[in-house]
Amino acid sequence: NVKRGLLIFSGVLTWVSGLATLASVSVVAYTTVVEFWDEGFPDVMPRWEYGEAMFSGWIGGFGLVIGGTLFFVAVCMGDYDLQTSSEPNSPQVKHRSKHYLKTEVL
Repeated sequence: NVKRGLLIFSGVLTWVSGLATLASVSVVAYTTVVEFWDEGFPDVMPRWEYGEAMFSGWIGGFGLVIGGTLFFVAVCMGDYDLQTSSEPNSPQVKHRSKHYLKTEVL
């Protein structure tokens, strides 16, 4: 139960950090677009444009969201009820190291 709770907590924190990253990068991108098309600035004034840092922020944010989703998938696919408790291994008994639920793919 502790491992399952830690996986869920890790998934939530990873999702929150991914969404916070995406939100902050998107606010900067919106500000860039609004200021780029502002008619009040003269044409000789340098303008911002999307750069590598902006795209890296979006890719990193999406990576964090995908990572949080994988934590939730690990919780859903792991069958923690079938796992045995910590027992000494005898040569006669062979336990599987990890139990997984069966899933169907369409």
